[in-house]
Amino acid sequence: MHPFRFLSLSLLLSLILSCTSSTSSSEQTEIPTTPASESDRVTVWEVAPNAESVAIGKGVIYAAHFGPELQPMTQDGDGYIASYDANGNFIDKVIEGLDAPKGMQVIDNQLFVVDVDSLLGFSIVDGSRSFSASFTGKAKFLNGLVASDASSIFVSATDAGKIWKVGVATGDITEIADVPNVNGIELSNDGSVIYAVQYNGQDPAAGRLLAVNPVDGTSIPLGSYAGMLDGVVEHQGNVYFTDWNPSGKGKILKYGLKSQETTVVLEDERLKGPADFEVLGDGLALIPMLTGSQILGVRLN
Repeated sequence: MHPFRFLSLSLLLSLILSCTSSTSSSEQTEIPTTPASESDRVTVWEVAPNAESVAIGKGVIYAAHFGPELQPMTQDGDGYIASYDANGNFIDKVIEGLDAPKGMQVIDNQLFVVDVDSLLGFSIVDGSRSFSASFTGKAKFLNGLVASDASSIFVSATDAGKIWKVGVATGDITEIADVPNVNGIELSNDGSVIYAVQYNGQDPAAGRLLAVNPVDGTSIPLGSYAGMLDGVVEHQGNVYFTDWNPSGKGKILKYGLKSQETTVVLEDERLKGPADFEVLGDGLALIPMLTGSQILGVRLN
């Protein structure tokens, strides 16, 4: 397979159609690193500042940008969602007037995004708003988002430490689980588990990868790795997640659902604030660098 920067839009679209969605420790556990076998494993797109999340659209990549300043909780109206082509070229600002948009997912012909204290839905045809649910009084740092089906969406809030389920038809908000410092979330392929990662800026070794029961809200840690965790995706029997890593080299990690082992897929100084990402069907991860004004294409396998 050619490096991502050489993919045609038609080939990218074919990959998109096969893609997959979107106890604290004082010392970080030492785990083995999976060596890279390709010198061109990482492809870098230079993009506008503060890209926090990506979502796969119909032949395009959507990226949520805070705006010119890294202000995740400020309601300043300068946040937006941009579209990029298969070569990482900017196409357009498809949705403007947001504050600090974070987790996103395309569901049918709608793009859903969490923005500070709101879950919003927009038509991917004309950008008009199609849905809104307010979390005012509940949270000011909505972060992750994943659909359970076309009618309901799970939403996480880092400041509140909670996961909720939102009815798309009704707007009803139901609390699912208490998960302190919860950041990114992902639903397992069979819908029985929510994978969640934690980010605690005050304690860089406190964040864990967890399996959360969406029925009773109970959770258990997966593996022993701890860090400043952000994005999480299930792909081909593994759960991949990102770590900001205060050493200056961010990490992509893999937890094997069968082996129950965690390995480092990549540790690289170009991984600067690796945030909410997506994985195409062939194992290409598209990872926004929240503090690096870049989106990285990283081959996972």
